[in-house]
Amino acid sequence: MTNKKEQWEIERDKEIAAKQKGMGAMTVGQLQTVHDAYNAINAALLSIRDINDLMLSDIKALDEACYKLFDEFNMRGEN
Repeated sequence: MTNKKEQWEIERDKEIAAKQKGMGAMTVGQLQTVHDAYNAINAALLSIRDINDLMLSDIKALDEACYKLFDEFNMRGEN
């Protein structure tokens, strides 16, 4: 049996390594913000799928996540 990887496996491994490097370069606040944003988006989508509606608590969580992303990633355009 050969240990040679297929081209797609090499590309996949490079992509995984790049993602891990990028995540490692984030501050704790940025990592938490991304995690919170994911959770808010996921909860809202689950509500939409389950009840074909969006609860106010989900909208509030999305609004907070949006602000945190804006703040943590300096989206004001300032250096």
